Amino acid sequence: MHSFVPYDIESETRREHFRYSGRTRTFTKYMVVYKSDDGHEYRWTDDHEYSSHTEAEEIVLRGTPVDKKVFTVADGSYVVDDTDQTPADYIEHAIVTNGAISLAAFVLLLVILRPWIKRNFLAPDAPVWTADRVKQGVATPLMMAGIIVAAFGILDLTYAFDALLGPFLPSRLSHVLFDSPAARPLVIAAGIGLFALGVRWGNRYGSSEDAEDA
Repeated sequence: MHSFVPYDIESETRREHFRYSGRTRTFTKYMVVYKSDDGHEYRWTDDHEYSSHTEAEEIVLRGTPVDKKVFTVADGSYVVDDTDQTPADYIEHAIVTNGAISLAAFVLLLVILRPWIKRNFLAPDAPVWTADRVKQGVATPLMMAGIIVAAFGILDLTYAFDALLGPFLPSRLSHVLFDSPAARPLVIAAGIGLFALGVRWGNRYGSSEDAEDA
């Protein structure tokens, strides 16, 4: 447990569009940033949003300390938590949550690829998968996987990959890939790379539909 005191204010400007009137309203929300006052450099931002800078400033000037639980990680990162969870409870909750998101993404990928899978594997007249046809058929899954991976990065769900890949990677590499500020750009770039590889693969070997026509 660590004691935190408010010391700074963060602001975020948002735009709200009214569909029927066509008007757009711009407004700013303010959040209070806390730092530990016991010699550590832990910081966290309160989720509560204030409509004016004055409201948030009052909290900072009041300086009321707040006790929070901090989970530290071997790579130097940390998580500020305000529940009664133990480290084991927090890890279990993270694995279940991220695993559910990853499973949902996998199911979504299967739904998108269902027509392709049915036509090429489950139909009575499904073609025989020779080595050449395997090369021709992987373009579509590569492109769809690229779209899913890039979507995870765009929607800021990169942490979900940690549930699947994190246990198999060194902690420092896992931090860079999933927890660092560069995580989203890396995941988006990986998705774009997979999609581009699928397009190039399709151009090189032709699609499975081309093979059927031949």
